[in-house]
Amino acid sequence: MSYPDWPADLPRPRRDGHAARPRDARRRIEAERNAPRFKRGSSLDGRIVSLRLDLSRSQLATFWRFYNETCLGGTSWFWMADAQSDGWPLLYHDGTPILLHDGTPLLMSKVDLVSWTENPPQETGIRGVTFSVGFDVEVLP
Repeated sequence: MSYPDWPADLPRPRRDGHAARPRDARRRIEAERNAPRFKRGSSLDGRIVSLRLDLSRSQLATFWRFYNETCLGGTSWFWMADAQSDGWPLLYHDGTPILLHDGTPLLMSKVDLVSWTENPPQETGIRGVTFSVGFDVEVLP
């Protein structure tokens, strides 16, 4: 089965709107008298990543078309560049970038298979002609 790719004409997520946490794979077991216990529910744990995009009106339409039509209202998995590493330069141990023979930095490339979470995307503000959209995805293991 093939999965759709994140639209190339949408901008990279904002760095200040990025947050990541492990998905809680524990199962809660209630006890009659004591505090509840937790057991591991899955050995493969994904990560939940919160992202924020600043979009123009046409990019906003592209985003909602991708969510509603391509991903069937958030029910389909899709490929998306990793916001933490894709496009950033590889570094030597001292922090200087690794350069190619022509002087351009060697960039990392990482693409994740992700799914939408149960919370749908949310438009959170308009600044001039820019729309801000926040959403969570689960990076699949």
